[in-house]
Amino acid sequence: MSSFSLHNRLYSAQTLYSTHSKFQNALYLLDRGYQKILVVDADAIINGSLDPLIQLLDKCELSMQIETRNDGRFISVDRTILNEGVMAMRNTTQVKNFYSEINKELTRLECQNICDIDSDTEVVSNIFHAMRPKLQFANLPLTFKDNSLSESSIIWSGQGAVKLTDKF
Repeated sequence: MSSFSLHNRLYSAQTLYSTHSKFQNALYLLDRGYQKILVVDADAIINGSLDPLIQLLDKCELSMQIETRNDGRFISVDRTILNEGVMAMRNTTQVKNFYSEINKELTRLECQNICDIDSDTEVVSNIFHAMRPKLQFANLPLTFKDNSLSESSIIWSGQGAVKLTDKF
C-alpha cells in the first residue's frame, strides 16, 4: 500500500472508522464474554432464521466467505482471501487473538496514514493465513453472504445499490 495513492487520499478518518470499526466491535463483544457473534456490514439484510449459522458455529470457531481476487492488489493474483462482509465467530482464545491482531494492524496502518477502506481485506487475509493452522475455520456458505440477493438466502450482503430497487 502506497502512502501516496489516490485511493487512500479519497477517504477520511471517519470513513475508515465506519468501515473498520466492525473489527473493534467484534473484539469488544468477545472481551465481554459473548459466546457466538455475528458481525455484518451495515447494509446487510437478514432474510431468514440464523439458527443454521448458530449450528455452524457449534462445529467451528470462525466462519467467513473465502473468495479469490484477481485484481493484482495482493501478493499473488490467485491468492485466496476472506470477504469480511459477514463474520461469524465463537468466543475462543484463538478468535480473540485473531481480532486483536487485526485491530493492531489496522491501527498501525491508520497511524502511518497508509490505510484505506480496502486495507481491512488485506489485513484480515494476511493474519488469517498466519493463524489458520490454529483456527477451527469453516468457509461461510453462500446462503449467509449472498450478493446476488437470492430469495432463498438468509443474509443478503453486498451489491448495495441493487437493494434500492422495488424488490427490497
